[in-house]
Amino acid sequence: MNFTLEVPALTTQPIFAGAKLVSAGRASGEVRVALGSVRQVEARMTVNGLVAADGDEILPVANLSFRAVAQPDGKISVQAPLLLDRGGFRSDLGLALDLTPAGRGYVIDGRLTGEHVEL
Repeated sequence: MNFTLEVPALTTQPIFAGAKLVSAGRASGEVRVALGSVRQVEARMTVNGLVAADGDEILPVANLSFRAVAQPDGKISVQAPLLLDRGGFRSDLGLALDLTPAGRGYVIDGRLTGEHVEL
């Protein structure tokens, strides 16, 4: 599935009632699902042209990705990198999670990494 959304138009939907956070901007991306013995979900989204509703501040361009893989033995791995660009200043973060079945729950091993973060 591919999508392109005008972000300010989303605030007119009931789920976002009253959330007038941006006055302009667009989100676009895709979602892919593979079902079989190994199940996978991948999604990518780029958010750009966002302008804060209070003050006309231009917000960073964000590239978000997500990949989750569920193995037949119940183990789940998730990777979710995030790249932000604000006027040439770039930040990168990566979230990695491994969920391993343990009794009635899961053991979670997670890591948040990045090489460069601009504040």
